[in-house]
Amino acid sequence: MSDKELHNQQDTEGFMAEYALKQKTIRNAISCYGVGLHSGSKVKLTLKPADIDSGITFFRTDISGNGAAIKADYRNVVDTRLCTCLGDGKGNNIATVEHLMSAIHGLGITNLNVEVSGPEMPILDGSASSFVFLLNSAGLEVQDAPLKAIRIKKSVTVSENGAFVTLLPSSTLFNIDFSLDYSACPFIGRQQMDFALNPVEYVQNISSARTFGLAKEVEQIKAMGLAKGGSLENVLVVTDKDVLNPEGLRYEDEFVRHKILDAVGDMYMGGYTLIGTMIASKSGHRMNNLALQALFADKDAWELVEVTANNYPVSLSNLKKRNIA
Repeated sequence: MSDKELHNQQDTEGFMAEYALKQKTIRNAISCYGVGLHSGSKVKLTLKPADIDSGITFFRTDISGNGAAIKADYRNVVDTRLCTCLGDGKGNNIATVEHLMSAIHGLGITNLNVEVSGPEMPILDGSASSFVFLLNSAGLEVQDAPLKAIRIKKSVTVSENGAFVTLLPSSTLFNIDFSLDYSACPFIGRQQMDFALNPVEYVQNISSARTFGLAKEVEQIKAMGLAKGGSLENVLVVTDKDVLNPEGLRYEDEFVRHKILDAVGDMYMGGYTLIGTMIASKSGHRMNNLALQALFADKDAWELVEVTANNYPVSLSNLKKRNIA
């Protein structure tokens, strides 16, 4: 090994120990305003630093008392119709949390307090990119505690109405193999993507993929009292031949990328990132939550471990060079 190669290896190992293998929060509080996709209500969102081992906690700032705090936990998911909705069992809910949870998971943030002034998160542009911008603008703060993960020890599968999710053991951090089939909509059709979770690839290839809906289902969704805040500025509206959004698609396969974005957020409801592989077909918020329920129901299927450098995909060693950290 040359001196240059040795130096690069030592630099990477030092970076892994100092940044990648540690818990993280944000350095400063930061806020934004937006409307809820389904409620149509204007809300204020504030992200704040949180202590080591505290995880992700949501707060309804328009509610006083103990019911204002809701932990991001799969057991607190109370609704999965067209979004993931958290609740405290007392009627205090926060809907559409999956895009922010995806950005948090994608950037490797482990501890965060999230304050929202209403019953739903702002949809912003329908992707996670605005949340990534907010979090990076606040600055990432490395905390003096080891990063932990749920290591999958044996296969777990859930299935329903032709959809399924399988969680498999793996030696590296969260990998997703996602397939979707919208054969009823020729423009979407069948799409598949394999994605290894790390901040570089997440920001470049997943975070900007927007939520989508079929034009022929819009009226039905609105009749359910949902999508009151939806527009072509925050939802891809799809016909059999194209999207109605003037700017078109951000990626040719933006639809499967958004499904992966959702899964990255939904699966962080386990409280930790995963060491394992998720194989999903036609899955949505409900199936993602059922997969977590099945995993944690079997005590032999998982264990909580500290993450090591061996658990990271090789591409993560480029984080510092690419100004992600």
